[in-house]
Amino acid sequence: MTCRLLAVVLAGCSLVPLAAQTEKPAFDLTSVRRNVSGEPLYRASLDFQPARFAATNTFLRRLIAEAHAEEGREPILDRIVGGPAWVDSATFDIQATTTDGRPVSRAAMKLMLQRLLEERFGLRMRREQRDLPAYALLLNRTDGRLGPQLTPAEAKDCSDLALDEARARRCGWGVYFDKEAQLTVAYGSNADLTALVEHVAGPAVANLDRPVVDQTGITGRFDYEVRFSIPAGRVSTSPVAAAPAGPSLFTALREQLGLKLEPVTAPIDVLVIDAVHQPTEN
Repeated sequence: MTCRLLAVVLAGCSLVPLAAQTEKPAFDLTSVRRNVSGEPLYRASLDFQPARFAATNTFLRRLIAEAHAEEGREPILDRIVGGPAWVDSATFDIQATTTDGRPVSRAAMKLMLQRLLEERFGLRMRREQRDLPAYALLLNRTDGRLGPQLTPAEAKDCSDLALDEARARRCGWGVYFDKEAQLTVAYGSNADLTALVEHVAGPAVANLDRPVVDQTGITGRFDYEVRFSIPAGRVSTSPVAAAPAGPSLFTALREQLGLKLEPVTAPIDVLVIDAVHQPTEN
């Protein structure tokens, strides 16, 4: 019988903490210190290099989300639940390097970060499925037509393009601020709708107040560009969150991509913090 750490635990199976599931690689040298600069959270930075990881002024829930984000997916803070209040307020500076500067993959670096959090913060977690407030991603039109800025992915060679050219041809994915229009622009290439919405709705762009579940039923990969205004704080459907300078994310998704977000309650896979403590500094 196989145990799964999701919605239902079968009779006779026991939950296994995430930390005990597999042996993870470790950094060779690490430094963890509390950041007491008083800098605002938007001054935080995270840097994954082939042989080095660095975080500055970063709170623990974000570190956990980064360490457990699936390859090619945006980290989602709302899917890390539980823990004391300080996991969202206390910030830390971390420096960590691999043995002899040996380069490793991004996936291996995330496993190393998971182990660092387990060893230095005493982090113990488990997977669970909970019914939580969410947004359902749906088609806006009953005839199934998509918006003008969401098109089937096209093959393209972007290897020699400068950044501005890459933006123009929507190679890769990213976000920038159009100063002339005073709008945030999120663009992407060759993405499925789940990756698209995780990019646009994630903390680095729109910072939606709840996770998004794709209920469009659409498969395939797309190129997209969406332009919208972001109010201060987290984006929600509340009227007070409307941005006066341009379309809100909700309006932009409908008009530009042919998609809409509707508040729902849905089963969401989450990581539950069972134990954690503030680290001993070095």
